[in-house]
Amino acid sequence: MKLLSLLINNFRGIASMAIQANGRNVNIYGCNGAGKTSTEDAFLWLLFGKDSADRKDYDLIPHKAGSTVPDTGCGREPVVEASLEYFGKTVKLKKSYIEEWPKRGALKGKYAGSKTHYFVDDLEVKAGEYNSTVNELVDPNLFKLLTNPHYFSETLSWQERRETLVKIAGDLNVEPVPDLVTLMDGRPFDNFYALAKQNVKATQKQLDGMPYAISEAQRLIPPELPALPNVMSLEKQRGELENQIQTLKNDDSTNAVRREIAELETKIAEGRRKYAEKIDAENAKIKDGINSLEDKISEKTRELNYADSQKKQLKSDLVDLSDQKAAKLAEWHKAKDRQWTGSEICPTCGQKLPQEQIESAKAAFNRQRSNDLEKLKSEGLGLKKQIEDKSREAESLKEKAETAGKDIKRYQENLEKGKSLLTPCVYETQIEYKQLSGRLVDLKNQLANNADTEKNSKLDALGAKLDEAKQQIQNADRMKLQIEQAETQKKHVAELQDQQKKIAADLGKWEKAVALCEEHIKKQAHALETAVNGKFKVAQFRMFQIQKNGEEAECCDVVYPNGSTNLSTGERLQTGIDIINTLSKYYGVNAPIWIDNAEGITLPVETDAQVIRLVVSEKDEKLRIEVSDI
Repeated sequence: MKLLSLLINNFRGIASMAIQANGRNVNIYGCNGAGKTSTEDAFLWLLFGKDSADRKDYDLIPHKAGSTVPDTGCGREPVVEASLEYFGKTVKLKKSYIEEWPKRGALKGKYAGSKTHYFVDDLEVKAGEYNSTVNELVDPNLFKLLTNPHYFSETLSWQERRETLVKIAGDLNVEPVPDLVTLMDGRPFDNFYALAKQNVKATQKQLDGMPYAISEAQRLIPPELPALPNVMSLEKQRGELENQIQTLKNDDSTNAVRREIAELETKIAEGRRKYAEKIDAENAKIKDGINSLEDKISEKTRELNYADSQKKQLKSDLVDLSDQKAAKLAEWHKAKDRQWTGSEICPTCGQKLPQEQIESAKAAFNRQRSNDLEKLKSEGLGLKKQIEDKSREAESLKEKAETAGKDIKRYQENLEKGKSLLTPCVYETQIEYKQLSGRLVDLKNQLANNADTEKNSKLDALGAKLDEAKQQIQNADRMKLQIEQAETQKKHVAELQDQQKKIAADLGKWEKAVALCEEHIKKQAHALETAVNGKFKVAQFRMFQIQKNGEEAECCDVVYPNGSTNLSTGERLQTGIDIINTLSKYYGVNAPIWIDNAEGITLPVETDAQVIRLVVSEKDEKLRIEVSDI
């Protein structure tokens, strides 16, 4: 793309300007503030509706002298027109920014803004068709890259720069080493590298935890235990002692007394059970009444609690509604006291408005105030009704609560009366119990008086031996369990030690994989930098940087051939032009390159693209244009 001509009228600080470039290079001279940058802004607005700072929202209309306010109504409406050559074809684009003043009768109305009009080859078109035509010429994002020498290296993020350069470099055929290919087993490199790093971290964490796990397992192994006693001998001894005790117990002259005592105790228990069933049957109806009263008390208590809860909510609602009513009343008084304060002076011409227009405005104000008062009155009455409804509801809830409270008190009184009617279940007061318990006491006294002291002494001695034998058996069982647990724990320790060795082997495998991957990445990095930098004559790029941990991280830094990233103004320009040349070749399109502050550039600009230089020249109070082939 080349600029053939550019016509600017009433665009920001430019009253009128014409550039007849015919595809050649252009130098635009002017002092600071003369409008050099506005020239580029006009060209970019014509194409994309933005200025050189990539802004959409900025003033196009010239400002009043000494003011920051656009001079609307002066008849100076921005118009920008350009002829462009694109692959041997010529297209003419034009934009005008026309003020809109809606008419009221025969009078010009109030300024309503401006509307953009679009023209392609002198034919007015819709905005969508115009933008489609521009997009066919050049992509807006690509245009920035091809026209601004500093955009790629200084405005784009390093990630965006890197993505573009990787595309330009093309496919890189860097084959992994055979060992890495074997480990990858058909998986994509990036996936395998991420997996390898993940597994190194995971296995290292596992391995770090193994010493503690092994130590804890070893700690649980019990100390050396004494020899396990002969359990079979102890069991035989226990059986013999139990037989001796049983034989001694069977040889008892008091067995008959003991049997009768047992029979009496059984009769007393059965008599107590039957008596309890009889009393329960007698009290059944009274208990049903008691249960019914308890249910009613629970129900009325719930009603009372609900009523109390609703009363609290209604009280809060009434306070809120009262506040709203007071606020509405205050609004009504404020609206009632409002007076008309409209202006009687025309904002456009500064003369007094016609009396009928003033009266019409006052009448409209009075109607609006009347409507506002009526609305506020209606809203206030609505709030009053809500307060009255809530108050009645609160009074109703109060009555319900009082009724529920009275019912609860009445039910509780009846409940106490019902409980007093229950027959107590005391079997000990019955004649049957007194007779049986009397006989039982006599027999127990008889048994105590006829006790065989010698026999009891033998039983006590045999019982002590039996307890000792049982304790020895229990101790042996515990020792056996401890021995089994110790063996199990020893096996667990051995398993943990084997697991530790396996994890260490896995860690070594994955560490080797990571090392091979990182070596491959270094080869890729070198190949990528070589491929990228081979596309440029001046610009060079650093695509990777070494981190503190020794690993390489992706980056995209612009460097000069000497390796420095701190470039002079001329070096920055040369580098930017070189980048544009490469991008133009890659995308198969070029565009006019705009160079701002070009007065300090002494190095040659080597490019096939058209160059437009904006040069600060204090002697040129008005813009001066030179067209040349260099």
